[in-house]
Amino acid sequence: MKGVSKITKSFELLAATGVDLPTPSPGPHSYTRALIDSMKEMLKKEDRKPFDTFSLNQLIRRKTGWNTKPNLIDRLDGTEARHISLAPLHKPRSQPTELLKRSAAHLDLRFVLADRSDLTDNEVETVATNVSNAAKKSNMGISAIDWIALDSPRLRDTLKA
Repeated sequence: MKGVSKITKSFELLAATGVDLPTPSPGPHSYTRALIDSMKEMLKKEDRKPFDTFSLNQLIRRKTGWNTKPNLIDRLDGTEARHISLAPLHKPRSQPTELLKRSAAHLDLRFVLADRSDLTDNEVETVATNVSNAAKKSNMGISAIDWIALDSPRLRDTLKA
């Protein structure tokens, strides 16, 4: 990416083993199984909070009894590299497509922000509260309100350039 220093970028490779070295075949002792089990364990241990690739790799290395160990490689060769943080995605209450299948109709609203491409958390909360209150008062039988996205054409055009 242009104009971004190496300090702000991270690009790591989490590999099952070193170059030209074999890994166990698919099954209970495979790298994939060790990766999945280790990620689940990190999520439990960290109470679903973010954890970094270094900690994950260390756990995988302890789990596998292989002669060749998994590798975590900094692909930018940076001396000031930072490890990538991993965290679970929050599951939305319901996907819009699921809501549309169960509903008789839907109403799409778009708020156009003429002079802004961002909103503060407080502004979003205020709008959400007011829209929710208006929906309740409308007696329209609204079963859900979903925030789909905050999209900025100016930001999108800047990123394309």
